[in-house]
Amino acid sequence: AEQHKVYNDACRTSICAALNGFNACLLCYGQTGSGKTHTMFGQSVAMGGNAGAVVSKSSGCVIRALRDLFDAASALLETCGVQTTFNA
Repeated sequence: AEQHKVYNDACRTSICAALNGFNACLLCYGQTGSGKTHTMFGQSVAMGGNAGAVVSKSSGCVIRALRDLFDAASALLETCGVQTTFNA
């Protein structure tokens, strides 16, 4: 499946839930060599590169989720004046 389809089908609901105050987790489980790193981070990381700062066609679920979270935080600040913080 294409990366954007995997994200939309398997991850986007969890990201929306997180934005509404619920706990969320993106978990990838499978056999060695089955493509977990590629699914989660995309081709550049799976091939030994870095995740990159720009979401591309080959970006994985984690990169897309971060983009959506930061876009939502930016929109909240601009439209509502709500400051959002992220803790790891």
